[in-house]
Amino acid sequence: PVGPTAIQEQLTEEEDEGFNILGRWSRSFTADSKLTVQAFYDWGRRTEFGADFDYTAIDLDISHYFSWGDRFETVWGVGYRSIEDSVTGSGFFTFAEPEFQADLFSGFVQQDAHFLDGRLRISLGSKFEHNDFTGFEIQPSARAIWVDENNWSLWGAVSRAVRTPSRFETSLDFDLGITQADPAAGVFLPVQSALVGDPTLEAEDLLAFEIGWRKTWGPKLSVDLSAYFNDYKNLVIISFAEPNVLTGPFGPGGTFVPFLVEQDLPIQNGREGQVYGLEANVRWDVSDRWKLLIVGDVKDFSFDDIIGDTTGLLQSFQGLSPNYQFTIRSDYQVTDEVLAVVTARRVGELEGSPTPGYTDLDIRLSYRPRPQIEVGILAENLLSASRQEFASQLYPAPFGQVERRVSASIAFRF
Repeated sequence: PVGPTAIQEQLTEEEDEGFNILGRWSRSFTADSKLTVQAFYDWGRRTEFGADFDYTAIDLDISHYFSWGDRFETVWGVGYRSIEDSVTGSGFFTFAEPEFQADLFSGFVQQDAHFLDGRLRISLGSKFEHNDFTGFEIQPSARAIWVDENNWSLWGAVSRAVRTPSRFETSLDFDLGITQADPAAGVFLPVQSALVGDPTLEAEDLLAFEIGWRKTWGPKLSVDLSAYFNDYKNLVIISFAEPNVLTGPFGPGGTFVPFLVEQDLPIQNGREGQVYGLEANVRWDVSDRWKLLIVGDVKDFSFDDIIGDTTGLLQSFQGLSPNYQFTIRSDYQVTDEVLAVVTARRVGELEGSPTPGYTDLDIRLSYRPRPQIEVGILAENLLSASRQEFASQLYPAPFGQVERRVSASIAFRF
């Protein structure tokens, strides 16, 4: 049997720099027609794991909104994005292409229609794109909402979305180091492991169904309830390839004996699953000075591996979301100048990940002597000195910790 691999521990110094610029131009031809053009340039450089990463992104988007008649509104647009990057100098990992350039062409259209004096609203639309990773992708959606005269509304939606694989997932070769033999654990040879990308990866696919209900009791109390079902296909996982046992001559007779196992961990499309969830949102203005917000979310996961023998499969993206989380926020206007905001939250553990659940508390006090000036003090994560919120399972990065902290701010508005 082949034992688990181990990531080498090493302290590194990291640097990160960059800049971006955004420009937007719009013109209204009539009260019912508006054209918007936006351009974005982004450049960055960072040092990580002993490697130098450089990237440049150029983005251009054009959109046009117009309405016709009293019932119909249309918005459509096109876009183009170019990304270039280079990776040099790493002794830990390499890419199949140290320098890479990709183009993304996209377009979208959405049609909104109003019926029955605006009480029924229907939206139909789709996004279209062509990328250099998976080719042509279509992401349609349909939404409808009914607004009743008795201060409640009912809405539903069906949509498809995709996540295209990243350069990391398609062309990486990451040396995870050597795990020494441990006969007591049934591992009789050293194991050299590598995380290997796959240029033939398909896009991860999501088909989402949603339904929701909202009720208001005057301007001070509202309740939102919603349920959703997400069906996932082609999810990315890390799996075990067939190991390669290396042999070499040993002893006077030169008998060939095994001395090392090469174990590749390929990144593959190999999982499908479903997520069922419920969400609730309550807003209550208790008084003119006190407001409460209560938000809750519970969900259930069901995932299956579908690439044959699943013995030893490592999960990657399952376990990136907790099964439940609840937040209570209280805003109290102590005086006309002083506002106190207290936020308490409970977040469940990430299943299949070394990330436990936690309960925490934030308090913010702000003082506004004049409408244009605000001074604030924020105390975060008061119930624990530090905690872990996330553990990357696909990218072998160190576990980060969120620490207790206090910060001050001053803002001027003109």
